[in-house]
Amino acid sequence: MLAGDEMSLVTDLGDVPLAEVSSSRAFNFKRVHSFELYSKFAQAARVEAHHTYAALINTRNLRGLFVFRVEDYKPNSSVLLSYAVKDYQVLDMRDASQGFDWSAENRPTSVRFQW
Repeated sequence: MLAGDEMSLVTDLGDVPLAEVSSSRAFNFKRVHSFELYSKFAQAARVEAHHTYAALINTRNLRGLFVFRVEDYKPNSSVLLSYAVKDYQVLDMRDASQGFDWSAENRPTSVRFQW
């Protein structure tokens, strides 16, 4: 979902067991501080049988994280998924910053920190 103020993303974690994907492991499955091992979230991911994915939902009224595994995939025919919802929130927006805009330019502000 990439329209208006939506910016949901997905990452392919590879052939890992769904049961082992905690919320923190969705962002770095091996839990090793190495930039190469952090999950690479993007607008889309290639569908692969026996791969596990993490998806972030971020819209004006919804926030969430869910993980799913493609158990079986027949292109242009069918897909069998297993999934787990790690977080899901329906937001009651009463006040918010101006809506997210994919193409808006920045209006930079400077600040000096001294210690």
